[in-house]
Amino acid sequence: MLKDICSHTQNSSFCFQTMKSYPHTATTNRRGLAEYSIDLTRGSAQQTLPIVKLLAKQATDPKLKAQYISCTASYDNAMGFIDAFKGSLADGDYEGVMAQASWVMSNVDDCEQQFKTPPVDPSQLPERNRNLFYLASMVAEIPIEI
Repeated sequence: MLKDICSHTQNSSFCFQTMKSYPHTATTNRRGLAEYSIDLTRGSAQQTLPIVKLLAKQATDPKLKAQYISCTASYDNAMGFIDAFKGSLADGDYEGVMAQASWVMSNVDDCEQQFKTPPVDPSQLPERNRNLFYLASMVAEIPIEI
């Protein structure tokens, strides 16, 4: 089952590693894996949003400050879609879950695009963006076959 799920995500090795760290992977169904992935996605975003807000507050370079402020808006938007995951999953709205996960990925990518031009982000935000992007891609793939 993991091979089927992870092979369609944005980073299959990240997916395998993440799913194998879940103690119930071998005994749970797709719905359980979807719920686990949603929880990880929510946790990642909830940990990163305050960091982005702090970076925006502490930035002294006006352009870097503007980039972080834009990322704050992107993460706020992403949190709205993440908050809708569980309800959609509970309602059996798997297309909704996939669409919401795609919007999370899009918002994270919007944040990342802010730093394609100088100044370069000196923080750990790019790594956090990648992780959240990969987690959201897992959420998008699991419900396909529930």
